[in-house]
Amino acid sequence: MHELLAKQLAEATRASGDIDLATLTRLVSNAYDEADRKQRGKGSASARAGTTGLPASADRELLVAEVKTQNLRFETAVENMTQGLCMFDGEKKLIICNRHWLDLFGLPAALGKPGTSFRMIMEARLANGHYPGRTIDELLAERESIHKERKAKTFEQRLRDGRVVQTYHQPMADGGWVATFEDVTDRLRAEASFRLLFDSNPVPMWVYDRGTLRFLAINDAALAHYGYSREQFLSMTLLDIRPAEDRERALQYVRSVSETYVTDRAWRHYKADGSEIYVLAYGRALTHEGRDAVLCAVVDVTERRRAVYELRTQNMRFEAAIENMTQGLAMFDGERRLIVCNRRYAEVYSLPPELVRPGTTHRQILEHRVAAGAYSGPDPAAYIQSRIVNADEAKPSTKLLEFPDGRAVVVSHQPMPGGGWVSTHEDITERRRAEARIEHMARHDALTDLPNRVLLREELEQHLGRVRRSEPLAVLCLDLDHFKAVNDSLGHPLGDALLQAAASRIRTCVGDADTVARLGGDEFAILQVAAEQPNSATGLAQRLVQALGQPFDLSGHQVVIGTSVGIALAPFDGNDPDQLLKNADMGLYRAKADGRGTFRFFEPEMDAKMKVRRALEVDLRKALGNGEFELFYQPIVNLEHNQLSGFEALLRWHHPQRGLVSPAEFIPLAEEIGLIIPIGEWALRKACTDAKLWPDPIMVAVNLSPVQFKSKNLVSTVISALASSGLPPKRLEVEITETVLIQDNDTTLAVLHQLRDLGVRISMDDFGTGYSSLSYLRRFPFDKIKIDRSFIRDLARRDDSRSIVRAVTGLGSSLGMVTTAEGVETDEQLRLLRAEGCTQVQGFLFSPPKPLREIAELIEKFRGPARAVA
Repeated sequence: MHELLAKQLAEATRASGDIDLATLTRLVSNAYDEADRKQRGKGSASARAGTTGLPASADRELLVAEVKTQNLRFETAVENMTQGLCMFDGEKKLIICNRHWLDLFGLPAALGKPGTSFRMIMEARLANGHYPGRTIDELLAERESIHKERKAKTFEQRLRDGRVVQTYHQPMADGGWVATFEDVTDRLRAEASFRLLFDSNPVPMWVYDRGTLRFLAINDAALAHYGYSREQFLSMTLLDIRPAEDRERALQYVRSVSETYVTDRAWRHYKADGSEIYVLAYGRALTHEGRDAVLCAVVDVTERRRAVYELRTQNMRFEAAIENMTQGLAMFDGERRLIVCNRRYAEVYSLPPELVRPGTTHRQILEHRVAAGAYSGPDPAAYIQSRIVNADEAKPSTKLLEFPDGRAVVVSHQPMPGGGWVSTHEDITERRRAEARIEHMARHDALTDLPNRVLLREELEQHLGRVRRSEPLAVLCLDLDHFKAVNDSLGHPLGDALLQAAASRIRTCVGDADTVARLGGDEFAILQVAAEQPNSATGLAQRLVQALGQPFDLSGHQVVIGTSVGIALAPFDGNDPDQLLKNADMGLYRAKADGRGTFRFFEPEMDAKMKVRRALEVDLRKALGNGEFELFYQPIVNLEHNQLSGFEALLRWHHPQRGLVSPAEFIPLAEEIGLIIPIGEWALRKACTDAKLWPDPIMVAVNLSPVQFKSKNLVSTVISALASSGLPPKRLEVEITETVLIQDNDTTLAVLHQLRDLGVRISMDDFGTGYSSLSYLRRFPFDKIKIDRSFIRDLARRDDSRSIVRAVTGLGSSLGMVTTAEGVETDEQLRLLRAEGCTQVQGFLFSPPKPLREIAELIEKFRGPARAVA
């Protein structure tokens, strides 16, 4: 039976190499079954009994159990080897391997299955980059030469990550082989490191025999430092370079060296010239060429000993410097105990003498500081914990602590190597107060404490940087009527009191976000923001005239004055602080000229414009209901294919009396009074309905106002317009300006992404006229950027305009965006735009905006050869 089992094992191994526990168990069972059948054929009941004297089934179970046990031991031993192991049969197929072998070469577990070909495994190792520059055929040929030698061989392989694997290859009788693999990288590195450390180390080093004390090896640094030749050193013992009285101590030192030994005091050594030096010795036991030896490194501390006196002197100077610092200084060890502090540190925190002694804990000092009110924050316990955490941080830090008593202390924390820290504590309370006073005085009026011209100008510059036509701001200049007469008749003290009282009344007239400034004398200015203009400026001017026209009671004197106000609006009257102040001042003079006690806007005709605006607002509110709006369409031409790409929808208002009103006149007004939302929705629906009549894929572009983006219904409005018209989303393009992105970046970007998800194309209009266009292109991938007509107008005459166009088209090309030039009016402009790689153009050169009834004819015209783009 055992011969049969061996035969089946051999056959199974040749067939697949699979000799795992399941297979062994199955083969043993099959062998016993076969033996039982043979015995039954002989009719011998006793023959069916096993070799153990037990029934055949019991004998089989024992053998199966033994096989299982042996196989488990085998697998455990293989898997717990510190080396990788693999075995291949004569057909170069894997019989067995362990996990360490797979991990060593970065092979997946699937390749560790019996039967995997050697070639497949080598291909995987090659794919892992372990043999750069080699081919699979070269590797297999190299391994084949090893197999043919039919003898054990050891060789090294260097892997792609720099590791070195030592392979022991043992052939087997059937043509297969077993190999073990050991990562010897660390061992080789250690050997190389030791050689490098010893031979080239700048520190004098030697190796000596522990028993005879004779030198066995000397590095170059030791030869140079001591002056002996190598031959001299190798003929000497350790005792030859030491005084005789050090003999016993030297022997004791040698006996004590184990893994590492550092001498407790300096040794005296003699150099070749007879001079005496002091060294510290660092020894380590090792085996050198089979001998029990000691590796020793020495550090010459002769000069250090000479410097001890100087160090003590420096320490005295250091202590004097610390005690005379204007900052508090404290040093704590790794256990948070005080090492040293100076007098100023104790003064800053009112520490008693017992708390500035070395050994005082950091927590004790913190608790005293809390008790004395020298802590920041509302929670004393939290403050203590935060300071402990900060002290434990292994990085420098500087923190400002503001105490309940108004003091401010800057604490600079610097960790020390090995634990602990040193900190400085500077009380900057008075300095901050002085700086705040100086800063306030530099930017405020001393008499009224109002902002002065400097601060007003800063506020103007800040707000002008954000101002947009839909959000204007107002600058009001005013002075006190008849102030000079009051000041001259009642004296300067009452004049000053009048100015203070007037300033107080002006403050009551303005909003929290507005700025009131005194420019000098009786001149004041107001910056009004976040308000509807010019209505808000008008209302403020009226309040000022009324408030300052009321009598003032000054030390028993009834004083009646008044005020005149001039108003300038940004950006209408300028985008420069000086220009706005100048224009508001001109309005002030006009108010004075008109009789004082009134207000005037900067432009003489502004009052008339306001009346016209009010009338226009009334008419605009009725226009949508009366059907007075119409969409005109201007063609957009694709330069690459010389074809009509689409149309831009442009809103027109047919006023019953005024005729065609410019969009530049009524759109801002519609945005201001909120009518742009219903008007914009009408325009969107009308444009989608009209575009559905045009041949596919001609698209329509619709401008969206920043105000529309404030509506939560914008996306649903677009969906509804597309659904009701049947226009595919890809044929709708919405155009936005930078103002849309400025007002609320996150919300706006979310809406834009929702529209993009619908399939609608997104275009940035008037690109390059704002101050942050590039940042918006990074945040949202627009489908198109439109080059403002201001750059196209001077394209043929100004190099800078052409450079801007070139930059924008190049940017669009690199980002995969279409570039459309607006306002193309001449063939020369078209030629230059084509040369610069512009994608699309539109303008009067092709057609002015036309009503819907003329669009069909225009489409046919662009289809015909007569209107190919030049």
